[in-house]
Amino acid sequence: MSTIIQQGKRLLHRLASGRLFRGSKSLGVSWIQGDVHVVYYRGRHLPQRWKSDTPVHTADQFRDALIKAKGRLRIGAECEVFMVLDQDQMSHSQVQAPPVKNKDLRRFLARQIETEQTFVGDAAWSWSNALSDDRSGKHHVLMHMMPKTDLDEIIERMLAIGFYPKAIVPLAEVLNSHICRLDIDPEETLVLLASFAGKTDILVARGSGKILFIRDLPYSAQDNYQQVLRDVELSVLYAKQKFSALINKVSVAGESSTQLEEFLKENLKLEFILPDDDWHHPYCWAMDAAEFRGESTANLVPAAVRRSHLVHNSLRWTVAGTGLLAVSAVLVVGEVEYIIANSQQVIGGRQELRHLQSELRSLESSQQQFEEQSRRIDYFSVNSAGEHGVNFLRYLGKAMPSKMILLKVNVVDTKAGQWTFVIDGMMGANVPVGEAVTYIESLGKALESRPLNAKLEDWQGNLDQVLHSGGAHRRQQLRFNFKGSLQ
Repeated sequence: MSTIIQQGKRLLHRLASGRLFRGSKSLGVSWIQGDVHVVYYRGRHLPQRWKSDTPVHTADQFRDALIKAKGRLRIGAECEVFMVLDQDQMSHSQVQAPPVKNKDLRRFLARQIETEQTFVGDAAWSWSNALSDDRSGKHHVLMHMMPKTDLDEIIERMLAIGFYPKAIVPLAEVLNSHICRLDIDPEETLVLLASFAGKTDILVARGSGKILFIRDLPYSAQDNYQQVLRDVELSVLYAKQKFSALINKVSVAGESSTQLEEFLKENLKLEFILPDDDWHHPYCWAMDAAEFRGESTANLVPAAVRRSHLVHNSLRWTVAGTGLLAVSAVLVVGEVEYIIANSQQVIGGRQELRHLQSELRSLESSQQQFEEQSRRIDYFSVNSAGEHGVNFLRYLGKAMPSKMILLKVNVVDTKAGQWTFVIDGMMGANVPVGEAVTYIESLGKALESRPLNAKLEDWQGNLDQVLHSGGAHRRQQLRFNFKGSLQ
């Protein structure tokens, strides 16, 4: 029964977010304290993933990171972006507000900006309508603020490369949506521990999604297990004193959180709630961001920008349709006049057109064959025919991380100027999912780079298999497989 309830909650959440009815292409992005992770949804396929290898702190660096992701994931033009953002320039403030409708609440909060903001200049802001003190009955909201110039720069950089921002939400809102998909009673109180590369967040909320409070801790949980334990215990105590909330459940998610969860299980007398999917990896926040709808009060993207994609497409199709009608009218009139003047020339012209079209298709086919042969020259011009297999194995031994175990390698000369290969292997014992993803990405990039320049057959499937393997509770060692050819 609990499984059915959980599936129903997740379906309702996806319906509310609009994810089920969203376009065929969308991008989930997390930019949290300099780390950028991207998940790309294309139709009904499993999402593809990419992360920046270098820290990202400015709008220009963010644009460059998205350009790299666009090329690596082969993202098409005019893609919608749903993003979670957490930076030092952002601030959050709890404000007591009257229990009014959102339209009137927005006017009330707009008057609080100058008092609450912690920076100079105009503010971009949104709010989460979720905080309240259960004992006093007072209504509160959590305001999210950042310099408007910073937000404008981020939006401008995305629009400049053909990405349309539909939602940019603060981290607190994404953490809250994460809790809504867990299998707990709406009135139960839970601690969500979120682990990142350089910080740790503790969110205390009801199963219904009502936030009690959030703590932003300036240290990495991976290196401070004892400190995390003390902060969780303090949060449980504070929730009891401030909100009369008895916490008996905890959930852990984020980067390298598998080992942290095992440590806390040994030291906390709380029930650990596990989601259906494995969320012990840094891509989970980008996946959560992709679930958001543009109409959320926590969305920092102005309504005019959210509608720009629709307006742009409508205008483009209107102009194209008008132009097509005008061209069609001219062609029809011209063709009628020409037929009247000389019907025999029309028949001969059509035959000549069909002949030219046939020759054009033949030339295009020849060009494609020539380009395919040219791509193979780089590797085969350097090595003699008898050494390709040996050189491949020699380089593979250098490129493979030590914790990846090679089970089988098959390198075949097709006798047609091309070599194909198959690599099968598995991870060493007790390799965490996060490390396995890093090793697979490293080997895949090494094979695709010089000197091999191999053409791989959808090696991203390795990542999908690893990330859906069940995390710390798997019973089998993780497997990987690469197939491709030497160009």
